[in-house]
Amino acid sequence: MPNLWEAAINTLKSMIDDEPKAPLHIGEALTCWMHLAAMAEAVVFEEAGLNMTTDAEVMRMLEDAIKLCNSQIKQLKIS
Repeated sequence: MPNLWEAAINTLKSMIDDEPKAPLHIGEALTCWMHLAAMAEAVVFEEAGLNMTTDAEVMRMLEDAIKLCNSQIKQLKIS
């Protein structure tokens, strides 16, 4: 259990400190790639939903979701 707390504390410190960040662990990198793939796939489904609805409220929600996914994709590609 101490390793879990130590890892959590180190993660929080890395977000706060201005020190150079350590390279990502392979598990962290894999998670980033999986999240990127999920966001790209979500955009495809949301665009399909836009093509299948005429409800203005649903269209706004889907457009907002697409914007959110695209911003996350952009952030992941920058990092």
